[in-house]
Amino acid sequence: MTFNLLLRIIAFLGTRSLIEILLGRYQEPAMQNLVFMFLDVVGSTRLTEKIGDAKTQVLIGNLFFDIASLVDQYGGEVHRYIGDEMVITWDLTERRSAPDILGCLADVFSLIESQRTLSEPLHGTWVDLRAGLNAGPVLVSEVGDLKRELVYFGDTINVASGLQSHCKEVGVRALIGASLYQMLVHSHRLKPSPLGSITMKGKLELIECIALEYCPVEAGLVVASSVELSDLEQSA
Repeated sequence: MTFNLLLRIIAFLGTRSLIEILLGRYQEPAMQNLVFMFLDVVGSTRLTEKIGDAKTQVLIGNLFFDIASLVDQYGGEVHRYIGDEMVITWDLTERRSAPDILGCLADVFSLIESQRTLSEPLHGTWVDLRAGLNAGPVLVSEVGDLKRELVYFGDTINVASGLQSHCKEVGVRALIGASLYQMLVHSHRLKPSPLGSITMKGKLELIECIALEYCPVEAGLVVASSVELSDLEQSA
């Protein structure tokens, strides 16, 4: 019974967050270098109008469950679910090379296509996602009293969220900060299209970003750059 309860607590908080809360690591705010990936359901209102709230929740819930498993395989962690949005992080603070985040994103889109082949014949629709990715320093702190939670503050997370929102405006499925893209291992399944510098709501400076188009091909990964994580911290 106690072991099952512990598993439930880990499932709700995440292993890393639970350990950090128990150790009191962020009772005093601290800086970390993180990658954020925001995933948001495309047209959730359309989905509920077409198949109803219950079926929509099942489709989204099943997809998010499978994505969480992928994220774990790629060394990331689901920070939180916000309605039909999923926030994923990778901690780069003690790394000298970046994890295969683009490989993870390509697998997410591959998973969507697989679920589409099952969902479309049954329901006449499927769940698609838009993604925004950015990296850099954030302030991490514990908040709450009866319910403790780790929260992140800083421009890095705001830009990641803004890039996800901007996908709809420019008609793409994924946008990534250019500085982050240049330091990651690239995937042949994601075709990059530089968009140059864009304006983002609430920000004065321009954000340089790259659109990513999913291309389901059998191909390996290539190293794109020798840029180190310390360079990312300096450029953020």
